[in-house]
Amino acid sequence: MEKSKLLLGSRFAFEPEYSNGKFRLQSVSITDGKPHLAELSNLIKYTDTTETWYYKAKKENKSFWDEPFIDRETNLLCSRFNCPIIKDGKFIGVASARIDLTKFKTILDTTYYKSINFILVSGDGTFIYHPSKRRIFKDNILTIQGSGIHPDDQHKEGALMIRGLTGKSILRNTDKPGTNLLGYYHPITQTGWSLSVSVDETELLAHVRTGTQISALISISTIMVMFIILFWLSDKITKPITTLTNKVNLFAEGGIRQQIEVTSDDETGTLTRSFNQLFLEIEKREKELKDLTHRFKFAFQATNDGIFDWFLNSDDLYFSDRYFELYGYTPGEFIPTVDQWSLLRQHPAKDGSFKDFIKTLTINSTYEAEFQAVKKNGEAFWVLTRCIVVEADDQGNPLRIVGTDSDITKRKNAEFEIQELNKTLEAKVVEKTKSLEKTLQITRTLNSRLTSQNLALNSSIIVSHADIDGNITEVNDQFCRVTQYTREEVVGKSHRFLNSNYHPQEFFALLWNTIKSGKVWRGQIRNKAKDGSFFWMDSVIAPVFDETGLLEGYLTIRFDITDRKLAEAEIARIRLLSDNALELTNAGFWEIDLTDQEWYTSSEQVVRIFGDPPSEGYRYKLFGH
Repeated sequence: MEKSKLLLGSRFAFEPEYSNGKFRLQSVSITDGKPHLAELSNLIKYTDTTETWYYKAKKENKSFWDEPFIDRETNLLCSRFNCPIIKDGKFIGVASARIDLTKFKTILDTTYYKSINFILVSGDGTFIYHPSKRRIFKDNILTIQGSGIHPDDQHKEGALMIRGLTGKSILRNTDKPGTNLLGYYHPITQTGWSLSVSVDETELLAHVRTGTQISALISISTIMVMFIILFWLSDKITKPITTLTNKVNLFAEGGIRQQIEVTSDDETGTLTRSFNQLFLEIEKREKELKDLTHRFKFAFQATNDGIFDWFLNSDDLYFSDRYFELYGYTPGEFIPTVDQWSLLRQHPAKDGSFKDFIKTLTINSTYEAEFQAVKKNGEAFWVLTRCIVVEADDQGNPLRIVGTDSDITKRKNAEFEIQELNKTLEAKVVEKTKSLEKTLQITRTLNSRLTSQNLALNSSIIVSHADIDGNITEVNDQFCRVTQYTREEVVGKSHRFLNSNYHPQEFFALLWNTIKSGKVWRGQIRNKAKDGSFFWMDSVIAPVFDETGLLEGYLTIRFDITDRKLAEAEIARIRLLSDNALELTNAGFWEIDLTDQEWYTSSEQVVRIFGDPPSEGYRYKLFGH
């Protein structure tokens, strides 16, 4: 706490493999000026990718500052410095410290300049610190309005700060018209931030004037001595000064490209060394500029874009070599003019394209459009142009425009082909829709017929479905009507609940063996209804297989033959009575099959009348006996 009043706390988080498989996030937070220790690994999953303070330090293996954020522990605006912990060349965790951005004001020394103040902005211009707290983390230096500083001056300085430059600025004070603030801006390493310090010009110059008055008194008392010394030094100074001046002139005219020899250790020698240092710096900058120009030249060649640079006041226009080639000309074939440029960028069939271009740039600072242009040989092609206003006057009117043109003919042709393809597809979709509508109409007709057939079958056929264990899964209405049970009462039960105990166990064993072997079983079964009455079913039980050929259940179709079975029983009963009656009357009966021309009898009375029975039993030829 003795080191910084800005400190909110710190963390030490470790890789689980370094901590015997355990997560460790040890935290120190400062609350009310006192430190509080905590283990937060059960609250914060610090190894997740969302926890950038840990994930980024691990991934990039280097320290970095976070962008400002609201601290979830203290709810304060803060930033955080994160540093990977390396042991024996291996990443084992991250150390992180948080600072309170709202307390920057406390480190400002106002003992000398009462009006001194400063701002701090992030890489995109957001205020990290501002004298007005309501600006912090909410406003941007590039768009701020209503500040004590003229917005144009603040926006201009902000653009330079975002670029990471160092320099001085004059800021008009809107709170005190006619006064200015003198500012100095400088980037902060490792953060991507930039700092600007400003002082009221009147207060700054007041200190300067005070120093000037004292200096004037000293100067008056010594001026005569200096005048005498001047003559003595003139000869000694004039010669090296003249030499230096001549060398500087030669350098300015491009006639010298080497350093100047230092012949003395006095002010002239110091000036010469400064000049030589300046020469080295210029040489270095020229090399950097040359490398940069070279790099950008090949970069734009790689993108296949043509570059233009237009100074609107003088109508000076620059085309890159690729720009000439883009429109079918050799580089430098003509001197670019605005009139000729407008003809290049405007297809004869399109009027007003260039005028719209100028009008849009007057309103906005950027422009992007696609248009048809014409090459030297008359060939039309598509161009994508992008440009930006790089210089403007005080009213915002553009003074200089830089941009690029790209040949996008292939892309536009592809778009046109896609449009035609879409039209073709739309036509096919319409045609297919009509076909589908016709198919749907047929399907609806078939469904209607099937529904009618299903209603008819449902009123006459008894249908049930069972799983592989014989448990009922589905029945139709006719099943419920005949058995007198509801669906809820039968679904999930075995068919055994309908057993009337009429058939022996062997009967059902044969049934199950048949259907389990994948064969169809058909037979007549007597069942018992819910009210205890009996009914007969002519049943067909068929196995059902899935798409892989495995048995998955059974389908049973039944016909109610109770009336027929009752009639057969009644006929048998009547026949038995007839047989008994015939035996009492000592008469026999016989029947004739007209198809086989045979007659037969089961009456022993007839046999006794005709003698011994024939070899084929009780059957006789109609004309053979």
